[in-house]
Amino acid sequence: MMFIQPRSIAFKKKFYKNNLLVKQKFAVNQGSFCLVSTTNLCISAPQLRSFILHIRRASKKQAKIWNLTEPQFGITKKPNESRMGKGCGSFSHWVFSLKANQPFLEIKFPTVTKISTESIRKVACKNFSAKIEVFTR
Repeated sequence: MMFIQPRSIAFKKKFYKNNLLVKQKFAVNQGSFCLVSTTNLCISAPQLRSFILHIRRASKKQAKIWNLTEPQFGITKKPNESRMGKGCGSFSHWVFSLKANQPFLEIKFPTVTKISTESIRKVACKNFSAKIEVFTR
């Protein structure tokens, strides 16, 4: 199993910053497609992992996928029917926070066709709740 998690952790708790929205310029460097978030959103590591598995299955394990972001913070969850207090609970999963117009995945298929772009759009709409655009080289 492939788990998506950061290499090193400086702070275990979530830290909020007041950042201004800045439109970033991006280019498709390595692959033939680039997935870009159009709004601010948070993607959990299981969501991203399932998206990558769908793309790998659709391409019959021939697609190369580059992850351009790293998870920023971990999410904890208390079990149901537990009383209040006694800490924040056990660790649940990692979360990626994305700004608007920030690329987060690059995909390279061996042969670029319309079917591949449509399949990427369909799977992206299923897995992620926010609007995501697919840019080609």
